[in-house]
Amino acid sequence: MSSNETFLTSRKKNNNETCSGITKSLFSRQLLSSFLITILGLSILSGLYYYSKKQSYLEDVLTNSHAIDNYIVGLLTYNSSTKRYYIEPEYLKKAKKQFKKYKLTQNIDQKFAYIINADNNQLIWHSQAMDSVNYKDASQPPYPPENLNALPTLKSTKQINKGKNELEILPAKNAIRGRKNTKNHYYLAYHSIFSQDGQNFHLVIAESTHEMEKNKSELLQHGILILITSFLVFIAQLVSGYLVITPIKRFENEIKDIESGKQEFIEGRFPTELLQVKGAINALVRAEKGQKKRYRESLDNLTHSLKTPLAVLQGFAENDNSLTKKQSKTLINEVSRMTDIISYQLRRATISDHNSNIKRQRIRPILYRLKATFFKVYHKSFEIQINVDENLECRLSKDDLMEVFGNLMNNACRFCEKIVSVTATQNGDTITIDIDDDGLGFPDKNPSSLLKRGIRADSKTEGQGIGLAVSNEIIEVAGGKIELLVSPYIGARVRLHLPI
Repeated sequence: MSSNETFLTSRKKNNNETCSGITKSLFSRQLLSSFLITILGLSILSGLYYYSKKQSYLEDVLTNSHAIDNYIVGLLTYNSSTKRYYIEPEYLKKAKKQFKKYKLTQNIDQKFAYIINADNNQLIWHSQAMDSVNYKDASQPPYPPENLNALPTLKSTKQINKGKNELEILPAKNAIRGRKNTKNHYYLAYHSIFSQDGQNFHLVIAESTHEMEKNKSELLQHGILILITSFLVFIAQLVSGYLVITPIKRFENEIKDIESGKQEFIEGRFPTELLQVKGAINALVRAEKGQKKRYRESLDNLTHSLKTPLAVLQGFAENDNSLTKKQSKTLINEVSRMTDIISYQLRRATISDHNSNIKRQRIRPILYRLKATFFKVYHKSFEIQINVDENLECRLSKDDLMEVFGNLMNNACRFCEKIVSVTATQNGDTITIDIDDDGLGFPDKNPSSLLKRGIRADSKTEGQGIGLAVSNEIIEVAGGKIELLVSPYIGARVRLHLPI
C-alpha cells in the first residue's frame, strides 16, 4: 500500500474519532463566545453609562456650588469685632428665601454651607445659623457661639487647605461635630479660599451623596434587569443552537451507520441546507458500489478465463510422456507458481478496494471454525488455545478475517511442536491479537522482510511465501498493522492490531 493510501486511511480514522467532538466543540464555542460577548458588552456599556451619569451629576453639583459660592461671598458681611460673618437685616428675608431655594436650610443631613477661619480653623458662619445684627447689641450676634459650634462641619484635609475650587468625597464619620453616627454616609465637599482684612477664610459647601448613590442603585437595578434579559436571550440561543446542531448530529450518525454497514444510504429527513450534501454523499456511495460491483465481476471473469488454460498446462505437464521427468516437474512448478501469483494479484486487487462501510464481525466464531479445520489437516498431537472474548468485534469483512487468520494460524500449526495460542485484548479503539506457537520462530535478522511477497522463512516446505504478505496488506488497508515477534514459548509470535 502506498504512503498516500496509508495517510488517507489514518486521516479517515482520526476524522471518525473526532467528528462528534468537533460538533460538540462548535456548539460550546458558539454558546461560550455569545455569553462572553454579552457579559463583556453589558459590563462596558454599564460602566460607560454609570461614568457619564456620575460625571454629569458632578458637573451639575459643581456648577450649582459655584453659584452658591458667589452668592454667599457677595451676601455676607464681616464683623471685625466679633470676627464673624453675618447677614444684614435688610437682606435676611431675601437670603432665607434664596437659601431655601439652594436647599441649605431644609435638611442638615442633605446640604449645608459654612465658613471657617483658615488660620485658626474656627467656625465663623454656618448656613443653619442665619446670623443678623438686628439686635440691641450689634457686637454680639444672636446665634450663640456654643450653638454655632454644635453644627456639623467636615474635617479639613490637605486638599481643602490648598483651596482648589473642586469637589471631593468626604465621609460623614470625619465630621468634627454634629452627625457623627452616620458612619456610612458621605458628602460631596466643594471648597474655596478667599481673604479679607489680611485673614484667610475657607468656604465649604457640603452636599450628601445620597442622590448619587440613588442613581447608582437605580443603575444596579437596571443592570440586574438587563442581566436577566441577557440570560433569557442566552437560553433562547441555547435552544436555537440545539435545534441547529441536532440535524447535523443525526446526519453524522447516519454516516457512521453507513461506515459500519448498518445501512447503505443516508435516508433521514433533514433541513434544506443539508439536502445537497445528502444527495452528493448518496451519489458517491452509489457510484462506489457500482464501480466495486463491476470491478469484482471483471475479476471473476478473469479468474474463470485463466483457470482453463492453466488446468490444460498442468494436465499436459503431468501426462505428456514426451517430457522428461525434470521438464515435467519444472513445468508443474511454474504452472503452480503462476496460479499462486494470479491468486495473489486478484486478492490484492480485491482488498485494495476495501472501504469503511463494512459491518463489524465477531472474531471468536471464526477462530473456532478454523481450529476445527486445522485439527483435521495436521495429523499430529498439538493443542490450539483460543483466549478471545465472545463479544469482541473488529471492522473487517468475514472473508478478510478468514483469509488473515487462516494464513497465520496455518503457519503456526504447521511449524508448532505442541501448542498454538491465540489471545486478544482491546486497547481503546484497536484490538491486539497475538498468535503464538512453540516452533522455530522467525529469523533473528530482519523478520519484517517476511511480510513481503515471496519471502519465506522455511524453504523446505511447500508454498510460494505469499500468506503473510496477503495478510499484511489486508490488515494495512483496514487501518491496522502486523508485527513479527518472539512468543512466550520461544517460538513465533504474530501480533495483529485491528480496528474496532
